[in-house]
Amino acid sequence: MAAFRLPRFSGSIAPWASNLVGVLESLLLSLDRKKQDKAGIFILGAYSVLNLPDAAVAGNMIYVSDAIGGGIPCFSRGNKWIRVDDNTQVA
Repeated sequence: MAAFRLPRFSGSIAPWASNLVGVLESLLLSLDRKKQDKAGIFILGAYSVLNLPDAAVAGNMIYVSDAIGGGIPCFSRGNKWIRVDDNTQVA
């Protein structure tokens, strides 16, 4: 399983980056605590683009190992999987 940690920023960051961090923190906090290891790292299920699970439940998160540009955490909008880095559908 892939582990994903949110970076902590210091100083000034772009407004869109600040918003993205807030969204990610909210999504990660909503994950089932059973998916967290003893160090507080969330464990995301890893999938390939061809084997993505159903995205019917908004807010779920996965790790897509073979997305364009490399592996990336993604979240469900309720109908499709969205990349956390650029807010586009994973492909």
